[in-house]
Amino acid sequence: MDRVISAILKLPGVSRIAETTLGHYVTIFMLHRSQAETPSLLGANPDVLEQCLQYAQNNNFQFLSIDDILELATNGETPSRPTICFTLDDGFLDQTETLIPILLKYNAKPTLFVLESFVNQLAWPWDAKVGYLLANAKPTVADFSFESSVFNLDTSSTEAAIKTRRHIVSHLKRCNPSQTSQLINDLAMRLDIGIPQKAPSHFNAPDWDKLRMLEKQGLRIGSHASSHHPFTSLSDEQIREELTRSLKTLKHELRNPSSVFCYPSGTQHDFNAGHTKLVQAAGYAGAVTAISGNTTLLKIANAPYTIPRHSFPTSLVKFIRYTSWVEFVRSKIS
Repeated sequence: MDRVISAILKLPGVSRIAETTLGHYVTIFMLHRSQAETPSLLGANPDVLEQCLQYAQNNNFQFLSIDDILELATNGETPSRPTICFTLDDGFLDQTETLIPILLKYNAKPTLFVLESFVNQLAWPWDAKVGYLLANAKPTVADFSFESSVFNLDTSSTEAAIKTRRHIVSHLKRCNPSQTSQLINDLAMRLDIGIPQKAPSHFNAPDWDKLRMLEKQGLRIGSHASSHHPFTSLSDEQIREELTRSLKTLKHELRNPSSVFCYPSGTQHDFNAGHTKLVQAAGYAGAVTAISGNTTLLKIANAPYTIPRHSFPTSLVKFIRYTSWVEFVRSKIS
């Protein structure tokens, strides 16, 4: 299907007519880890990223930061041509060393959403700890019980470990921080692996000096809260504290932090309408989600705290579809 769409897009004049009829749209991408550094986590492929940037550059797309897009939307403006925005979540060191330099090379105006406690070396993300444990576990297949839940603990292969990680992380998204901490400790004991107090090399964060250097080169840096717990697992008081502390820290450490917030996890199950009000009250101008789909500036202006994003694709062919008017139409009717 992707190749059929790609062939349609190459027909002379088709895209120009469609874009004139439909209006220009915005495609916002969400990236996480780099595949080059974390193959077991199925991260973004740097070679594919560069191919996609070259395609966008050669096909008259414009790159805008998420703050630029929000400002245009707020002012009621219309983009002059199809627009692409790149955002990265969590703030791992490999993102700043592998993916972000490629984005900056093409002046793609990326935004990195960081976890305040992670960059400050106070705590590393709970889901990264799960990934660390399963990536370092000896090959095994067994049941693992926690409270009333039973997990199939399969680390017999990389693929099985990834599936196990996803299952456990999905369960922990619905747990409060205390339950999450206890399950991770129990899992570490079950696997006979110690959890380092500070993140090991493949799970480390950049320091503020590194982030300030990248900011000077064109990176925007925004808040991804502090602990990476989904808002549905926290109290309103905990959310207010994370929102306030992370924004205050960014303003103290950086010259021009992003005014946009990024929900931890960010699916429709991870936050609700009450949480968007808390984000607004904390002083953020907008917020991005992990809900997929292309969008328009008008939609962003009408709902600035629930901006959709696509997960970055695994191939150039999929990137071409995601950034096309075909995907925009599909997003409108889905």
